[in-house]
Order: sequence, then C-alpha cells, then structure tokens
Amino acid sequence: MATLRTYILKRIFLWIPTILLLTVLTFTVAHVIPIDPAAAWAGSSSLTGAVQDELIIQRLEEKYHLNDPIPVQYWYYITALAQGDMGQSPVTGNDVSYDIKKYFPHTLELTINALILALIVGIPLGIVSAVKKDKLVDHFSRFFSLIGVSIPIFWVGLLLIMIFYVYLDVLPPTGAWTDHQPARITGMYWYDTILSRDWVGFKDVSRHILLPTVTLAYSIVAYFSRLVRSSMLEILSLEYITTARSKGLSERVVLYRHALRNSMLPLITMAGLMFGSLLGGAVLTETIFSWPGIGWYAASASLRNLDYPAIMGVTLVSGVAFSLVNLIVDIIYGIIDPRIRLG
Repeated sequence: MATLRTYILKRIFLWIPTILLLTVLTFTVAHVIPIDPAAAWAGSSSLTGAVQDELIIQRLEEKYHLNDPIPVQYWYYITALAQGDMGQSPVTGNDVSYDIKKYFPHTLELTINALILALIVGIPLGIVSAVKKDKLVDHFSRFFSLIGVSIPIFWVGLLLIMIFYVYLDVLPPTGAWTDHQPARITGMYWYDTILSRDWVGFKDVSRHILLPTVTLAYSIVAYFSRLVRSSMLEILSLEYITTARSKGLSERVVLYRHALRNSMLPLITMAGLMFGSLLGGAVLTETIFSWPGIGWYAASASLRNLDYPAIMGVTLVSGVAFSLVNLIVDIIYGIIDPRIRLG
C-alpha cells in the first residue's frame, strides 16, 4: 500500500509542473497571432489597423494590459488565474469561467455518451474479429474500422444529417433541445432529464444528442476494435492460453477471464487518451450539429473574434482535462499492474 501511495504522489508531483508549463504555452500561443486584438474587439473595418473608434481601442488595451511587455502580461494572467479568475471575454461580456462552466458540461455529456457507445460496440467487435480471424466477420470488422479511421469526422456528421434529417426526417439536425429547455442540475441536458424524471424532455434531448454521439463515437469504435483485435490475437497465441485450454476451461472463460483481462492495459490507455482529447472539445462535431459545448463556444465566440481570454481559458481547461485524465490512467495502471509502480 505504501508503494502504491508513493507512486501516486510521484505522479501528482510530476503533474504540477506540467500544468505550469501548459499556462506558459497557452499564453504564448494566444499572443503570437500577428493581429491587433483590440482592433478586432472594437469592430475594425478590416484587420489591418483601420478602426472605428481609437478611444475604445485604448481602453481595451489598458484593461487587458495589451501594451505591457509579454512577461508583465503573463504575470497578470498567472496571478489572476491563481485566484480562479480567467478574465472577462470582451466579446460575450461574461467572465470566461462563467462561459466555460456553462458550455463544458455539454461537452462532458457528449464525450461520456460517445465513449460508452464506442466501448459497447468496439470491444465485442474486436473480440469477435480476433476469435474469427480471417473469416467473413473479421473482414467486415476490419473494413468497418478502416472506414472509421479514414473518413473525416465532419463528413460522417454531414452524411448522418443528410440521411436522418433530409431524407428520412426522423431526427433533428442541430441544437440540444426543441420543445423546452431541461431543468439544470448537472448542466448535462440528457442526464438532467433523467434526474428530474422529465421523460418528455428526455425523448427530445435524446433525439438531438443521438447524431453527434454516433458521429463522435464512430472513429473511436474503429480504434477500439482494431486495438482489441491486435491485443487479443497476440495474447491468444501465448503459452498460458494454451495451458488454460488444455486444463479443460471453457472457451468463454479463456477469452474473458484470461485473454481479455490481460489486453485491457492498452485499451485503458487508448480510452484515456480519447476521453481527454474529446473533453478538449470536439470542435468539428459540435460545430456541425450546433451542440453547445466548449468546442462550439471556441469556434463561434472565440476564434473568430480573437477573444484572447476565452481562447486561453478554453485551451487551458482542455489541456488540464487531458493531462488529468492521463494522470488518472497512470494511477489505474499502477493499481492494475504492480510491476509499473515497482518500476
């Protein structure tokens, strides 16, 4: 137990400087864009310096310390961030932390649903493909996976909209709800309708979330099935699997208790990376379906208006979420496989 505690503390200790470095990179990237943000915020007629109101620009530059040296600007940024202040968006007029708290739960909701769907479909597909190697079902699985990793995600989304909205007219193309906005409990519409037992709202939100969930999950299913297949094929060829079969164990026990269990480590890694990256905002999916997550927020409210505080806020939250998920994966690794924490 002491060894596991030491392992976890070491991982957390290494995680802290990663976050500090992330703030530096986030701040630097946001400030190397060769365009005057104050001119864009003030409503310039072009992004080359022609502005409508010089006074507004001067006030914006003073408010956001844009005339100060970069190290001074970073100092203002990091000291405010230490107090939980991500700044105020000059575009929306809200605190960036308020906007992120508003939009992030919807990204989390979409990510959880997509990851669950990908695991439910991808793991069995990979197992069947490994067991039925070089047979028809294996060829179908590999073809399905190849399409999933090859087709751009925006094309999948547009294709689903064309089929289920344009031609069949059974699912809405955009938005998160139609009839009435669900009661806010967790901020995740689909789960809030369940918690509040709003079954009318549940049906409404389910119809809206289905297409973006399937779009986001499809490529993940492809990765999961390929990974499980390759891991299972490698493990099924090992001697201890042959020994288990020679002892008379059923094929079901051999597959699920011995083979699948030992192929979980790479799957945990992939699932953690996918979950962390999706938490950063599935920009294309959320934009195509107008799903109100932080990816949609970053694309529609921030990037088009050079909204530095919002850009840095979204980037920082995305990076922290990704690194935090990887930290959790490392800890799970140490719990599952003692050799990792002993090493």
